[in-house]
Amino acid sequence: AADVGSRLANNSSYGELPVGAVTALIGGPCLAYLSYRAAQKHREVPKPSASSLDTTTRFLSYRALLGIFGALLVAVTILGMIFGDVKIPLQDVLAAVQGQGPDLARSIVLDQRLPRMLVAACAGAALAVSGLLLQGVVRNPMADPSIVGVSAGAGVGALLLLLVWPELPIALLPFASFVGAIAAALIVYLIARKTGLQPAVLALVGIAVSACGSAVIQLIVVQTKMNVAVALAWISGSTYARGWEELAQLVVWPVLLLPLAWLIGRRVDILAFGQEGAVGLGVNVEQTRLRAAAIGVALAAAAVSIVGTIGFVGLIAPHAARLLIGHNHRRLMPLAALLGAVLLVLADIVGRNLLPPKEIPSGLIVSLLGAPYFLWLMRSSRR
Repeated sequence: AADVGSRLANNSSYGELPVGAVTALIGGPCLAYLSYRAAQKHREVPKPSASSLDTTTRFLSYRALLGIFGALLVAVTILGMIFGDVKIPLQDVLAAVQGQGPDLARSIVLDQRLPRMLVAACAGAALAVSGLLLQGVVRNPMADPSIVGVSAGAGVGALLLLLVWPELPIALLPFASFVGAIAAALIVYLIARKTGLQPAVLALVGIAVSACGSAVIQLIVVQTKMNVAVALAWISGSTYARGWEELAQLVVWPVLLLPLAWLIGRRVDILAFGQEGAVGLGVNVEQTRLRAAAIGVALAAAAVSIVGTIGFVGLIAPHAARLLIGHNHRRLMPLAALLGAVLLVLADIVGRNLLPPKEIPSGLIVSLLGAPYFLWLMRSSRR
C-alpha cells in the first residue's frame, strides 16, 4: 500500500516519495489505534512505583552533588575547547577566554568552540528538565520528549518554517517548534488519557506519533531538495556550527522557564500519589498537569529548534538524578539540568573527535547510550 501510494504521489520535479515515509504515515495511526483498543480491554489505573517514591541512600550531600556536577560541566566544557581538528593547549584556551593569547586560538575558541559548548549545555539542560516534568506529569518513567512525540513534532514545526516559509524571520523558529510540539503532545495525551495514561500505551502512542513526525520531516526534506548531509545531521540532532546567534535564540527559554519549573515542582511531587490522593491534598490535578506539561513541551521545543531532534537526554538525566537524590522535583531539577548539560557536551566532544576530521552528530552518540537504557527500563517496568 505504501509503495502504491508513493507512486501515485509521483511528482515530475521530485520523483516518487520515500516508501519508508509513506509506511510510517500509514502505520503510525494504526499503531496508535491498536494500542488504544488493546488498552481499553485491559484498563488499569497506574500506581506510583516504589522507585518514584522511595528515597535513595545518599553518600554525598545535595550541595556536594551540585558542586561536583557543576565542576564537571566546567571541566568538560574546557575539554571541548581544547580538542578538535586543531588541538589548543590549556593555557591558550584560558587566555583566549580572557580575550588574550594567540589570534588563531582566540578565534577558534571564542568564535567556534565556546558558543558551541554553551549551546550543547543549554540544550541538554532544557531536554533533561523537560523529560523530568513529562515523567512527573504522566507518572511514567519512560516519558521523554523524543519518545512521546514532542521532539518529532517540534522538528516538523521548525522545518516547515525554515523550508516552506523561508521569508519569515528566524526569530519565529522557537515558536514554530512550540506549535509542532504542542500538536504532537496533544495527540498523544488525548489518546492515552482515555486509557488512564498507562505507561505501555503512552510509549506506543508516542512512538507512533514520532514515526509520523519523522516521516513528515523526510517528506519535507525530499520535496524541498534540502541538502542530504545537512538534513541527516539535523534529524539526528547536531550541535555542528552552532554559534552565538543560536545561543542567543536558545538561552532565553531556559532562563525564563526553569524558574517556573522549579516553582511548580512541589505540586508535581504530589501527582505521584494519584488523582484522588492529589485532590485530597488540595492540588488541582488537571491545572498542574497542564502547566507542567506546557513548560516541559516549551523547553523541548526550544532545544529542538536549535540542535535538532536529540533523543534520550530527557530519559537518562532525570533517572540518574533520581538514583542520586530521590524523588523531590525541586531538588531534582538543578541536578538533572547539570547532568543533561554534561551528557550533551560530552556527546559533542566524542562526536567531534571519534573519527576526525568527520563529525558524528551528537544525537547519534546519545542514542547509542540511550537506546539500551530505554530497553532495560521497559524490561524493568514490565517486571
